[in-house]
Amino acid sequence: MKRIPWLLVFALCFASSGGSFAQEKVKTIEEKLSETNSKLEEATATIATNKTEIKVAADTMWVMITGMLVFFMNLGFATVESGFCRAKNCVNILSK
Repeated sequence: MKRIPWLLVFALCFASSGGSFAQEKVKTIEEKLSETNSKLEEATATIATNKTEIKVAADTMWVMITGMLVFFMNLGFATVESGFCRAKNCVNILSK
């Protein structure tokens, strides 16, 4: 007689657990896998966008640095050419 209520309690606990059968667990694993795949695709797209932004920033910085070097090259050539000429012709050389 004492075993019937315990079996009833066990049956109610198992029934109220949401029915954890093997097929339902496979569905939840498949759902989690599809969610993970979608998150992975979003992360891949974000990484690709970040790579593109970094590439554009690096290209811009490279153009700025090389432009600065060209300005300093002009200053260097002007200094060399003004050193090779007479003082009265220095302004004429620098204006060229």
